[in-house]
Amino acid sequence: MNNEDKSLGYPEIMAKLNEIGRPDLNTASAIVEHDYFRKFCASLNPPIMDAIEIGTFNGLGTVTLASIGRFIYTFDIAYRNQEYIWSLFPNIRNKISAYCGPQEFLNYTISEMKFYLLNFLNFNFAFIDGDHTIEAVRRDFEMVKFCGRVLFHDCWTRNMPIRNFVTKEIGGRIPNPEVEDGMYGYWESSNGK
Repeated sequence: MNNEDKSLGYPEIMAKLNEIGRPDLNTASAIVEHDYFRKFCASLNPPIMDAIEIGTFNGLGTVTLASIGRFIYTFDIAYRNQEYIWSLFPNIRNKISAYCGPQEFLNYTISEMKFYLLNFLNFNFAFIDGDHTIEAVRRDFEMVKFCGRVLFHDCWTRNMPIRNFVTKEIGGRIPNPEVEDGMYGYWESSNGK
């Protein structure tokens, strides 16, 4: 069984939200492109072990990452509906550690995590979907590039500063330009980490 066979994506998450009568929790971050996110993450080799997600929002991407990886550490500046959504998937809830607070707290926590937990966890993937300003994306990338692989959200052609950062400044690529006008950008370290 490959990672995609056991992963949760848009159809599974929406089925659960519809089952409990809460399709309103489907946000723009959970549109059909979310299934591409699942397939892309599940196809990575080596597989995702421990991941960092910057930008939790309602926690739908977190559910997908937790269904693929071993542990997911997610960071956001505000609580929303994530605990409610995560509780719908109790078999993966214990794989999620969530941190919420001011940006300075999140920056400190990620840097401490990198320093102290790197010997205990195999961080090999990061997903950046937080503040979509170019300054924030640069900051977030510098914090998580130690993971060796980083997927960026919102690399659309209408968001050229982030798209150019990924493709021109750090040597990443747009893995599938046909999905929502190249919504995702991907960077992988040339030395594995």
